Amino acid sequence: MLTIGFVCAAFTIVSGDRAGEITPLVLGFIWTMHYLNRGWFFPLSLRVVPGKKSTFSVAVLAAACSSPPCTDT
Repeated sequence: MLTIGFVCAAFTIVSGDRAGEITPLVLGFIWTMHYLNRGWFFPLSLRVVPGKKSTFSVAVLAAACSSPPCTDT
């Protein structure tokens, strides 16, 4: 899911009206480094505790699924 957002934002930054100016390039670089870290490096660097089968707790998933949605309808 993060890959789609990364590609769309990168395309928008590169193809914008002010793509060659310094401000969009710097902000685009910062944004790119953030998303590369958040979407690829961090999840791949999680370590499994010896003896466990996964890095993610089922209790966290159950808590997230049982909570009410955050939108006002």
